[in-house]
Parts: sequence; C-alpha cells; structure tokens
Amino acid sequence: MTNFLVLLVIGAALGWLATAARRAFGQGEMLVNLIGGAAGSFALGLTANGKGLYAGLSAAGYAGAVAGAIAALGLLTLARHWRPR
Repeated sequence: MTNFLVLLVIGAALGWLATAARRAFGQGEMLVNLIGGAAGSFALGLTANGKGLYAGLSAAGYAGAVAGAIAALGLLTLARHWRPR
C-alpha cells in the first residue's frame, strides 16, 4: 500500500513542479497536472517495477514513475495546445 502512495506523491509533485515552472495556475490547470502526473507515475511505475503493487519498489520502478509522470505531463501539454486545422 505504501508503494501506491509513493507513486502518487511522485507524480503529484512532478505535476505541481510543472505547473509552477510554467506559472500556469489558472483554469484548473494545476489540478489537471496533479492528476495527470499521478496517473502517469502510477501506470509506468508499476509497469517498470514488474513486481506488482504490494512488492517493494525497485530503482526501475522509481525511474519508471518519474518517466511516466513526465510523459503524461508532456502529452497533457500537447493536448492542451493542439489546434485542429
């Protein structure tokens, strides 16, 4: 259960950092970044760990969590600024 919380905190922290770095605190963007970062961190962190939710997290799990959060936040940014032609 602790692994679940660690993955969510890593993603939420990276989401908050992305919001602060872009100074984009309007229109619910912070909440979207927090949730998106946490979701990406959780998904890729568990996939990279390969042991499941209740086994201990490995270094690959932590690296996967960070990479997943960054990827999810990048996709959110692209989706937010995409304009159809």
